[in-house]
Amino acid sequence: MELNNRCFKILRTLFEKDDYVSVKSLSKELDCSERIIRYNVNKIEEYLRNKKYSFLYRDYKKGLLVIKNKQSQDFYNNYLNISHPYEYKYSAEERCSFIIGYLLKRNGYISIEKLSNELSTSISTITKDLENAEKWLEDKNTKLIKKAGKGISIQIDEIKRRALYRELTDEVLTPSYVINYISNISLKERANTILLDDLFKDLDREFLIGQIQHLEKELGEIFSDETFSSLLIHLSIIVYRVSRNCSLKEITGETTLNNSIEYTLTSQIIENINTRFSITIPSEEIYYFTVHLLGAKVITKNTKYKFNETEAIIIRNIATKMVEEIGNLYAVDFKEKKEDVIDGLITHLIPTVYRIKYKKRILNPIYPEMEQKYSDLLGNTKIVCRHLSEYCKEEINEQEVSYIAMHFLAALHSKLNEKTDMPKAIVVCGSGYGTAQVVAMQLSSLFSVEIKAIVSQREIINLDKNNQNFDYIISTVEIANLSKDEYIKISPMFNHNDFLEINKHLRAKFIKSKIDYSQLELAGKIAEISMKYRPKVNKLQLQYEILLELINQNRNNAPEYTNESEINLKDLITPSFIRLNELCGTWQEAIIKGTKILEEKNFITDAYKVAIIKSIEEMGPQMVIVPGIVLAHLAPGKYCKKLGFSITTLKKPVIFGFPRHDPVKVVITLSLVNENTYKKALMQLFNILQNKNTRSVLINATNKNEILDLIKQYSS
Repeated sequence: MELNNRCFKILRTLFEKDDYVSVKSLSKELDCSERIIRYNVNKIEEYLRNKKYSFLYRDYKKGLLVIKNKQSQDFYNNYLNISHPYEYKYSAEERCSFIIGYLLKRNGYISIEKLSNELSTSISTITKDLENAEKWLEDKNTKLIKKAGKGISIQIDEIKRRALYRELTDEVLTPSYVINYISNISLKERANTILLDDLFKDLDREFLIGQIQHLEKELGEIFSDETFSSLLIHLSIIVYRVSRNCSLKEITGETTLNNSIEYTLTSQIIENINTRFSITIPSEEIYYFTVHLLGAKVITKNTKYKFNETEAIIIRNIATKMVEEIGNLYAVDFKEKKEDVIDGLITHLIPTVYRIKYKKRILNPIYPEMEQKYSDLLGNTKIVCRHLSEYCKEEINEQEVSYIAMHFLAALHSKLNEKTDMPKAIVVCGSGYGTAQVVAMQLSSLFSVEIKAIVSQREIINLDKNNQNFDYIISTVEIANLSKDEYIKISPMFNHNDFLEINKHLRAKFIKSKIDYSQLELAGKIAEISMKYRPKVNKLQLQYEILLELINQNRNNAPEYTNESEINLKDLITPSFIRLNELCGTWQEAIIKGTKILEEKNFITDAYKVAIIKSIEEMGPQMVIVPGIVLAHLAPGKYCKKLGFSITTLKKPVIFGFPRHDPVKVVITLSLVNENTYKKALMQLFNILQNKNTRSVLINATNKNEILDLIKQYSS
């Protein structure tokens, strides 16, 4: 749990005093009721106990006293002597989520004053928040009951109550957030901490976590972070509701489920929970939890079959047919890797079958990107899924199809050669096996790297840093207990910025190959077409991003460039086209200084700099294409008399308003006339800019020769 703003005000007041402070005095000083003070003091005491602090002493006659010692001083320095992130004011959305969760978790009426105390905000604010809560519930065909003198309540059957709570937590709590919370990692983002505080209140959270881990061990699986957090939330709600005599009743289902290993294991952990919490969880709850367990997504492939022998044979036959048909559609022979591909698909199909069977829908967060980038594969996967559909006697929805397509996507890209001298990386992914495989595939296909392992966020939190057999950690989720320089954060589907970030550390494969200049030309044409429909886009930036995509798609078929008439970068940037340590106070001055070389040499008109400044003012700092460097340019031919490139470094960097790439230290000005002559030099420049080390040479150059040597190296 975390403390709210009022708790910190109470603590600061206590630290300022050298004697006992009564609840009444705190009430007057902080302008709130004694009841609210007592409530918040209870929260403070619980918080300090969890953090192993013992400097706060309460005497019910005298009041509260902070014992001044090294421990209290450390607490003050680490928690009270700063304003962020511990002092936090919940947003309207966060308060709304908490109110809904608080009501769904409990029966009966809850007073507005109670909610006001929980959220440390005014009654009028809570009244406004209830309007948003009411709308959320109405969208789910649920009514918020209000009764004068009693408060508010949600009165629905138990199954719907559980379903709505799960829907709420799915909406507002990411798996990464839950994993960090239960790992006791201090969170920079406080959003919805209070929802989790309430969920686990009065429960032995570590005990429940241990029960989920027991399931993993007995099943021989590692659940995805998404599954682990979902099962933990589900189990916590079961314990809370049953302890309040609110359990599921008269759930009917297949008796064959009772014979499954999952049902047996669930029964075992329920028996442990009954003993620990002195409750009796009925068989309906065991059945309900087992259904969720059967649909669990895993991060590993070492999955024990969840079917009887006959069903296992059927599923293997289905998986074999699907893999063979995909291979035929794409003219790919998996050869010795075929069984691995089939086993991997079976790992995914097992929970898929149970989700379909028990009507449990799943959402793929990167489905829109899959649809955009791999629509052909989605269509073909839909075709081969007919075998699964026939077995389940149900149509396979597009979300499930997309997860299966992700497995095929990884398999189709798995034939790259491995090198023993490659840097080694582990991939952290919280979304499940399919997503993790796609991330690993993209890394292997674009970069010279050996993927040593795919792990969940929970595993990386417990990583032994002294026993590493890898060079890099690459993660699709935030890892709160690691500093930013200890891992590389990317998105599940690579974009331009991810490519640049990875390439700071790993060498891109296409840089070792001969350049495909037809791709650069095609990227330019596609960019021009795109700009007809969205003119306020930086063409060069767009061309660069398209180029990376083309290289990724066709990296093994790049034709050798033979047109020697094109100009190299070293022919354009000679000593007189470089100036160092120019003084500038604003980004506008940087553009003026950066264009000065080409203007003085009559390569561009004096209107060129004005037009560039206007373009940045209207469209934003998109010309800051990489960290620390702006590519000052206009469309080919506009105010340009002659092809020319120049480089100007600044004595002090300036801000362009692009947080990710600011501040800017280098201005590269391009005067582009004829596309048939500058493409080769432009590609060579891109190769320099997309690498952190070569960018550093430009940014930190102390003499012109350092820049000229770099350009010469890339002009071949």
